[in-house]
Amino acid sequence: MEELGLQPQISMVGKYRMPQFTDGKLIENEWVVLYSSRTDEGTRPNPDELEGTKEIPMAELSKMAEGRQMTPDSKILIGEFLRTSGGSDDDLKELTDLVMGSGRVIVIAQADVDLRSEAPDNTLVLLKMVQSSSAAGGRGGGFGERRVTAVSVFRSKGGKWTKVKEIVDEGRAQAFEIPYYVSRLPFVLKDGSESVGYGVVDPELTSALISRIAGQ
Repeated sequence: MEELGLQPQISMVGKYRMPQFTDGKLIENEWVVLYSSRTDEGTRPNPDELEGTKEIPMAELSKMAEGRQMTPDSKILIGEFLRTSGGSDDDLKELTDLVMGSGRVIVIAQADVDLRSEAPDNTLVLLKMVQSSSAAGGRGGGFGERRVTAVSVFRSKGGKWTKVKEIVDEGRAQAFEIPYYVSRLPFVLKDGSESVGYGVVDPELTSALISRIAGQ
């Protein structure tokens, strides 16, 4: 951490064996120990060690780990960090913005939607629909154009919300359909206030969607 100009307490996340690599002549087997730390201090990079630093929100880091910006080994380590970090305020804020925003989002929930830290564990699948001026209230049949443009999965464990999967490719997202029985669905927000959106509490459908998304 001295390269960053920081001296916080660090903790070991775990020790991981990287996938075997060979160039046809030599075979590389590597173990990597991953550490993490938390601090409110600003970094002061040592120019002899680092060219620079960049702050990356947890939600963006998750997207990077799914893309092509990282090496295979980095994806494994970042994935383990995200898995063990227990979620982030960025993920909860994104979830809140989605269900409370002006966009058309359908929530498929494993249990009643309660974003408070003391609420039971839950899984939400969010289906973002194309904007349409012909949308109307009522049950699912009154939504106008029902084409899905993006899919995201949020999971809470021990009071922490984490975005665990996202499909932003519209071609892949269109394979998902809005349930015909969607209706008004109450939400409890982090501060205990209540709101109403659209969705359904359906554990079986939630599990089925998770399985489909995992295969994407």
